[in-house]
Amino acid sequence: MRTFILHLIAFVFILLIGTNSFAEKAIIDSLETRLEIETVDSNRIKILIKLTEIHSVFDLQKAIIYGEKAKKIAQTEKDNKLLPLIYQRVGMCYYYLGNYEKATEYNHKNLDIATKNNDIRLMASAYNNLAMIYYDIGDVDKGLTYFIKALNVFEKLKANFKIGVISGNIGSVYLSLGDYDLSLKYLNRAVEIFETKEFYPIGLAKDLATIGVVYSRKGEFKKAMDYGEEALRVGRSTKDNILLAEMHLTLSEIYLESEDYLNTLKYADSLLFYANKTQARVQLKIAYKLKSDAYEALGEINSAFENYKLFIIYKDSILNSDQLKSIKDIEVKYNMKTKEQQINMLEIENEILKQKKIITTQKQYGLIGGIVLILILGTVIFLNVRIKLKKTKLEKEMLSGRLSSADKSLTNYALHIMQKNNMLEVMKVSLQKIKNKGEDRSQVIHELILKLKSEMGLENDRVIFNEQLKKQGDEFTIKLQEKHPTLTENEKRLAALLRLKFSSKEISIILSISHNSVNVNRYRLRKKLKLSNKTSLINSFDKL
Repeated sequence: MRTFILHLIAFVFILLIGTNSFAEKAIIDSLETRLEIETVDSNRIKILIKLTEIHSVFDLQKAIIYGEKAKKIAQTEKDNKLLPLIYQRVGMCYYYLGNYEKATEYNHKNLDIATKNNDIRLMASAYNNLAMIYYDIGDVDKGLTYFIKALNVFEKLKANFKIGVISGNIGSVYLSLGDYDLSLKYLNRAVEIFETKEFYPIGLAKDLATIGVVYSRKGEFKKAMDYGEEALRVGRSTKDNILLAEMHLTLSEIYLESEDYLNTLKYADSLLFYANKTQARVQLKIAYKLKSDAYEALGEINSAFENYKLFIIYKDSILNSDQLKSIKDIEVKYNMKTKEQQINMLEIENEILKQKKIITTQKQYGLIGGIVLILILGTVIFLNVRIKLKKTKLEKEMLSGRLSSADKSLTNYALHIMQKNNMLEVMKVSLQKIKNKGEDRSQVIHELILKLKSEMGLENDRVIFNEQLKKQGDEFTIKLQEKHPTLTENEKRLAALLRLKFSSKEISIILSISHNSVNVNRYRLRKKLKLSNKTSLINSFDKL
């Protein structure tokens, strides 16, 4: 009887899933049929956007294909009303796939159009998306700056739903910085909004899960698990595969910190299932790392090594130094675009002044004193504008050539350190595997591992790098010391690396400290420099 009931439950569950998939397929087929017969471009764009939204839940690659088609039509028709929405949707699909370069490019384009149209809602959404991208690539300061910008806009608009979204995101940033009180403050604000004022299960699930992580970091594992399980329960009601992947990711992390490794593996496997469904490479990377850590803690070295290799493959395919450089180049390009707009405005102002001078001269031709006065004033104004114009052009040139040859040398040396570190890490794990297989070679392999560990310190490389950094940054360090005499040597070194646009991830390898330690040190440096959340830490160095 019990077996029959279990079979019946399984049959009903499969039937429900099948019915849901059938309904979803029917909607997609209907939209694709409409797309084939539709001749009006604006309607075709709307259908393609809808197909992008539907596929983004379970097939990000297909979502991008439809989104790119919509973008192509909108660009041809110069449809500035729908183009920002396309950039936003497709940009976030690239983000979930781990293509940060494309995600950055599309969201900057979105912000550019929103700024031109003075669409503050769209601007705030672009701020939020860019914040998430910069946060994920390790630039926590820039991420927090964009989040605060977005929150300020939505608070002015009294948009409770968006306030909830941004508050949750800011709570996540403060969690990464180790400021648990501020993290809970923003997260609880988001939960309150989504539970009462604006019921939003996706946001509610995410914020409950993050609160679980906060309590996990505080060592309150019972609370952490309760929040994590509640988040998963809410998440299941949405049937959103990306969200369900995030919920299983959170629970896997909580159980790993609580040293419950079997449950870590259970939820990491569920994470792999949902991440594979949506082809979300960022989450696949994290899942393999969680499994590797859990197997290592359980003493199953072979399984740990196999999962670690998969983690390395996905990590290297998602983010490398070339992609980080491209993201920085995109940001520079958009900063340059702003400078170009300023130059154009000054040139227009310059031309107007010329015309005014000519007209005024003609009208006052009979008044010699007036002519002289106007010529003097016109010349002064004209020269002032030209000085401003030259200054702005100079800023543009400096921006476009931001990395000097010395900076490039340092960057290349830093990349050398990181590549060497990664190679030695993989070799160390491989030798560990060989050691566990053959006892007769155990001593030899053990000695090799010790030598590798010694090499992995990369002390000689780091000493040379630090000497070059100090030599190049003497002028900057002196100015920084004069303005902030209480800074330690480590803080000055961190400031010098940040000024050269190294990410937190890169700095962690160069200084041989954890990624999280870099984020915490950046946060403390910001406090020591007495910078507000609106001020970029990196930009503050440019003003020294």
